[in-house]
Amino acid sequence: MLSNLERVNAAVKQAAQTRFTALLHHVGEDALFRAFRRQKRQASAGVYGMTVAKYEEGLTDNIRDLCGRVHAGRYRPQPVRRVYIPKADGGKRPLGVPALEDKIVQSAVAEVLSAVYEADFLGFSYGFRPARKSHMALDALHTAIMSQHVNWVVGERREARDRQGGTPQGAGISPFLANIFLHYILDLWTNQLRRRRARGRIVIVRYADDFVMGVESMADAQEMLLALRARLASFGLTLHEDRSRLIEFGRFAALSRQRRGERRPETFAFLGFTHYCGRTRDGRFIVKHKTEGKRLTRN
Repeated sequence: MLSNLERVNAAVKQAAQTRFTALLHHVGEDALFRAFRRQKRQASAGVYGMTVAKYEEGLTDNIRDLCGRVHAGRYRPQPVRRVYIPKADGGKRPLGVPALEDKIVQSAVAEVLSAVYEADFLGFSYGFRPARKSHMALDALHTAIMSQHVNWVVGERREARDRQGGTPQGAGISPFLANIFLHYILDLWTNQLRRRRARGRIVIVRYADDFVMGVESMADAQEMLLALRARLASFGLTLHEDRSRLIEFGRFAALSRQRRGERRPETFAFLGFTHYCGRTRDGRFIVKHKTEGKRLTRN
């Protein structure tokens, strides 16, 4: 983190109720230059066809002009170009392609906001945060199921809708704004729910809008799923129907099912992997994962 943003981050850590009234000076020419360098050279152009290579021809003047418009209040975001890409299930996923200058400004703004909100984000949130990668989320999930009294798993994913409002999927700042949104409507809510109402242990691992909950008590698991649907619905969100299910899973679940003469626990998907209960060569319980079948087919 840059020194100026380190000071912002430190101020938040020192006083949780800190409110900033002047952050725009952090979005200067240097920040916009850094944001430009983060752009992919082969990325699709926005509605007016401006490419990274073309913008770079007059980069110094272009960034200086952009910075002037931002600080004078004359900068206006351009329309987002809508495109559709094929999904593994045969459907199409809508993506938004912002104009290049919008990508630059969004990236610079996200850099500043990250310094503010990183002090607030919780430890089980991994997506699109500095030094918190998908493999870390997978490791955290594996450790939680292996070490905690997890008997049930609620496999979840927020349903994406094709809509005109909100932040478009594909915009550079969208994942960061989603983290802020889900921090307040999901992460803090889950923490409060498991502390006040849970009968047993509840763990959660979230990567962007994909998350998994591990629950000790079946009653907690059933209540959590119902409460979760209601909570998200109150904010106009729904859960992915194919992934929003409650399954018996974990060390003790596997033993219970074995005693009842039932098959081993069902599997669930998270971050492109199918997770399932297995055994080591010497017969010990272990959570294993393999690449989802639909991803193998697509690749």
